Amino acid sequence: IALPVAEGDALEPSLDTADVAIVLDGPSSVRARTAGVPKLVALLPWLSARWEGGDLDADLVLVPHRGLVEDAVAAGAARDRVQVVGAIAPLGWAPADDRAALRKNLGMRADAPWIVVRVDVFDRDDLAPALVQLSLVSAEPVWLFDVGLDADFARVLRRRVLGYGLDAVMFAHGPDALGAYQAADVVLGRLEGAEAMRAFAVGASLVTPRPSREQLGLAHAIETAGLTTIADAAATLSVTLDGALAPAALERARASALALGAASGAARVADAVRALLAE
Repeated sequence: IALPVAEGDALEPSLDTADVAIVLDGPSSVRARTAGVPKLVALLPWLSARWEGGDLDADLVLVPHRGLVEDAVAAGAARDRVQVVGAIAPLGWAPADDRAALRKNLGMRADAPWIVVRVDVFDRDDLAPALVQLSLVSAEPVWLFDVGLDADFARVLRRRVLGYGLDAVMFAHGPDALGAYQAADVVLGRLEGAEAMRAFAVGASLVTPRPSREQLGLAHAIETAGLTTIADAAATLSVTLDGALAPAALERARASALALGAASGAARVADAVRALLAE
């Protein structure tokens, strides 16, 4: 049984008969413990050990990268219970069988590089500097703005983008998201966001803003492994994106991302849970 599920929801699982609960946050952990579930697995699916609502106390703690082990321990996990399972992609996320055909079907310029931008990287109070940087990318890419579920910001961004000469479209969380990421050469997004795992799953190059102080160790490990390019300064974002779009850089990033096997991450999680139950 995986939590959280809203209490009272028609799909709420019965914890009374569960042998194990896979939890994604502190409150779900408390619910499972209170219900007497024998085994508790805490899953950190993104490149972040942020654990909301309590200590990271579980029989098994699964993280996607070795750079998160120390962070998980600092959040309350017992070191000998932390296991690295690798990148975990959402169900069905994998590279496109024919990316050229996919791009043609999406109706944008097929001969240009494509960049997905997760809008959470923007300073929402001052969009102009970031949009100027995007307009300076010399490759003149197709821009695909991932607005998630934020309809209000999508309306704001639509008005602002018009003044910067960007060949851009927007998409939201839903069935269009997979195709947009599969078509992309580069994903500009947060290291700790879902977009990082999506990029790894489809073999896109990940470009991330300068990390916070707490993220420096993890960011260094991810960059050293060839899994991301860090934009050291907002004022040079266009230069960073141009570098990431170089053919050799794209090839290296794609190979590094696909080597993670993110599409089979859920199977690795299931194997780890079975091993725990077999103890």
